[in-house]
Amino acid sequence: MFPDLCNRSMAYFSSHPIHNSIAHAAGGFGLAILLQYYLLGDVFINYLFGWGLVILCVGMHIRSCMK
Repeated sequence: MFPDLCNRSMAYFSSHPIHNSIAHAAGGFGLAILLQYYLLGDVFINYLFGWGLVILCVGMHIRSCMK
């Protein structure tokens, strides 16, 4: 089951490189915002925006597994 799930995700992201770039950029930037907020407490943007980007990233990965 897991190898099939990974193969479907790889096939989806290979055929949609823009979605791949958006998902990983959003996830990385969202994680950076959240780490800065929770570790330092001084963040330049609202932490909810970081959560939104992480949720977008997770949602795109779930979509890639379901296609």
